[in-house]
Amino acid sequence: MLPPGIEGTSNPVPYTGIKPAVYDSIPSIRVNYKIITNTDHSYGYDVFINGILRIHQPVIPGMPGKRGFPRRGDAKKVACLAIKKVRNGFMPPTIAKRELDSLRIKF
Repeated sequence: MLPPGIEGTSNPVPYTGIKPAVYDSIPSIRVNYKIITNTDHSYGYDVFINGILRIHQPVIPGMPGKRGFPRRGDAKKVACLAIKKVRNGFMPPTIAKRELDSLRIKF
């Protein structure tokens, strides 16, 4: 079950570029995510705001290196956290290691 206002999707949306944006906690924006599979079989996520790709995150945010999430569910948890931050006006929604630890993300 996803928090209210967060929609998972498997429908691909064309890449239109990532543009900087600032939001002042706008609950009426439509925010979706899509879990992506990397070539090394790890996972990442894309976040779409009003149908436009705004965040492409193929690696674990806040961690050194270029590794994706080993578990699909971990990518989903962090995508939902990123969406929550966007809804609260944080763009880009930075994710700290302590937040990953609190979500029990496997590295």
